[in-house]
Amino acid sequence: MTITFFANFMNHHQLPLSLELIKLLGDGNYHFVAFEQIHAERSKMGYEDMNAKYPFIIRAYASDEEWQKALELCRTSDIAIIGNAPAEFRDIRYNSNKLTYLYRERLFKNGTWHRFYPPTALKLYKDYTKVRNRNVYLLAASAYASFDLQLCGFKKEKCFKWGYFPELLPQVKKNFDKLRIMWCGRMLWWKHPEDAVEVALYLRSKKILFEMQIIGDGEKKEFITKMVHENNLEDSVFLYNFMSPSDIRNVMNESNVYLFTSGKQEGWGVVLTEAMNSSCVVIANKNAGSTPFLVDNNSNGFIYDGTISSLHTAVDALLKCDMEALSTSAYYTIVNTWAPNVAAENLVVTSRHLLEGGKNHVLNGPCSLVE
Repeated sequence: MTITFFANFMNHHQLPLSLELIKLLGDGNYHFVAFEQIHAERSKMGYEDMNAKYPFIIRAYASDEEWQKALELCRTSDIAIIGNAPAEFRDIRYNSNKLTYLYRERLFKNGTWHRFYPPTALKLYKDYTKVRNRNVYLLAASAYASFDLQLCGFKKEKCFKWGYFPELLPQVKKNFDKLRIMWCGRMLWWKHPEDAVEVALYLRSKKILFEMQIIGDGEKKEFITKMVHENNLEDSVFLYNFMSPSDIRNVMNESNVYLFTSGKQEGWGVVLTEAMNSSCVVIANKNAGSTPFLVDNNSNGFIYDGTISSLHTAVDALLKCDMEALSTSAYYTIVNTWAPNVAAENLVVTSRHLLEGGKNHVLNGPCSLVE
């Protein structure tokens, strides 16, 4: 079995899955085709340029020779995973009817009405509706991607749960003497960093001992800084600029609560996976793509609906819960179900069944059917 993954560039969210697939398939049977150099914005955030670091990565953008290698892999691979790739590569797979997975987050982040806009409708028809009866399946890197594709005529039984699978760290023994809360990310309007400050204000009103670290930068940084200052929160809320991925994980390991506040524009949100792997008790916005897949409300974390009143309810539940038990449950949700090795194994098992004309038999986690 040969698998090729076509995407924009390699990063630390995709590398662990790639390494696990190589273990299962053997050297030479798995490749990753990168179509872009790593973005400058990602480099500023501490991302490493991995495209030239591993022999299984084909840099299609680097030369005509590499581009031709990528095309040949597209034609000959038993299985293709298509993320961000030029239409030429999708068309090769569609026309050959060879087993192909579309790796997608949600399509309609700004409303389902976009599917009626004529240029968008035509693109959706070519990319999804037209191929719904071909050997094409969805790897849904969002709990909402399946719904979006079904609006385009894609069949529900061809939609499998998926996500992003960062490197896993060993379980961390947490200290619960006080709340050590973390938020990190780009400070954009749809990531709602102000919800973290709202949590701080609510905890202070209830006279709860806590400290909060907010890490990141972006268009709302000035607003958040002003919000902290005007509410006299400097003694408990600490603001930092971007850190490297390894430094972020170190802060997570020292925290016991993670706030995942992104709205529906967050396709997945790998930071939630990382926080749960770091044994944080999470409070997660249900509108972000990864939340419904990863969080079982009141069991391994808490879910709120994006409103401040719902956020306060989640904080109240946090204050009453057995934090150590939820912390442990969050950790094992990731290592037992949403780990890179589990995703790789489930993908290979599912692909074998589909190649043989059977059905998918994975019941839980990656490659299980989306409800």
